[in-house]
Amino acid sequence: MRAGIKHFLETLLPGQAAELLAKLQPEQLSYALELVRDDHEALIFEYLPPKIQHKLASGAGRDELAKLVSNMVPDERVRFIRALPQETVDELLPLMAQAERNDIKRLLSFPAGRQARA
Repeated sequence: MRAGIKHFLETLLPGQAAELLAKLQPEQLSYALELVRDDHEALIFEYLPPKIQHKLASGAGRDELAKLVSNMVPDERVRFIRALPQETVDELLPLMAQAERNDIKRLLSFPAGRQARA
């Protein structure tokens, strides 16, 4: 059954999978996300409503959350981190690779809604 759910979720576009999964209870949603590849999990997570994202984040272990955030695209990663409590961010950043931490800190230095230029 696990393999069938994994295959089904990975054949959907991330937005489609998020739309279906958003209807589940948090425990069920978390379980389903754990079944898919890490990169696909991050893509699906990015399409979930912010309220659901933060509910999942509050129940996730810090290592698990760091892995998820590391797999998010940079703009979504920073948008998500901006909305986290500072205490969570302070616990999360040391668990991420140095290059990712530096990128996050650089992008956080820009006002919300402004894009950094390379």
